[in-house]
Amino acid sequence: ARAAAGALTPPLKIKFEYDDEQSAREAVRTLSKQPQTIVVLLAFVNDLPGIFNEADALGLLSGSHAWIGSRSFSPASVNALVDAGRISNTTRDKLEGMLQAGHAPNTESFGLFKQSFARLSPKECEAMDPQLGGMEPSTFADPPENTAYAFDATATVALALREQREGNLT
Repeated sequence: ARAAAGALTPPLKIKFEYDDEQSAREAVRTLSKQPQTIVVLLAFVNDLPGIFNEADALGLLSGSHAWIGSRSFSPASVNALVDAGRISNTTRDKLEGMLQAGHAPNTESFGLFKQSFARLSPKECEAMDPQLGGMEPSTFADPPENTAYAFDATATVALALREQREGNLT
């Protein structure tokens, strides 16, 4: 309901099997038939050739979709796939500028996040969204390291929403 009120298309999760190129390609074909244009990609390096080659073949890397991924597939990883002949230079070039988000638990960025998170209170969270009410104050004192990965997801969605708000996506 909130997505509709904010003029956002509700999110859709499309799954594929790990290290199965056909499954990854089918997931991209399913994506190509959906109205969503922001793609938050959670995948391993082994899955990237099927995903990006199919997305390129369907024109999904040519500006119609915003792709946001984790740092698990760095430029070095993508270049290694190009060197191995699994992704073309042309497809790789279309990935330049892809938004990435990632904060491992031992990074300075996560340290800053922990400090900001610790300044929140249950009342502030409830004011942002009543569904966040009733949280234990201890939740905010020292967020566990696994929240670094939740931070990744939050940062990724925030980047996508900013791009849409600025008119870069529909």
